[in-house]
Amino acid sequence: MPIATIPNADGTFTLTYFGKEVGWFVKGRLPSGEKCWRALSVHGYIRHCRTRDGARSFLLGAYH
Repeated sequence: MPIATIPNADGTFTLTYFGKEVGWFVKGRLPSGEKCWRALSVHGYIRHCRTRDGARSFLLGAYH
């Protein structure tokens, strides 16, 4: 599969594209208490997303 989401022992997920790491994401909460997904790209971009699919889309879009 070209895109894979791999669960890690620490509760994070690694996203890969053709076997290369694109970034990581994890469930979290904003200071307001709202649930979110925190995503970090391999290039250092960070974003809080409302959904898991949103975090995956952000990471794939940030990959270059």
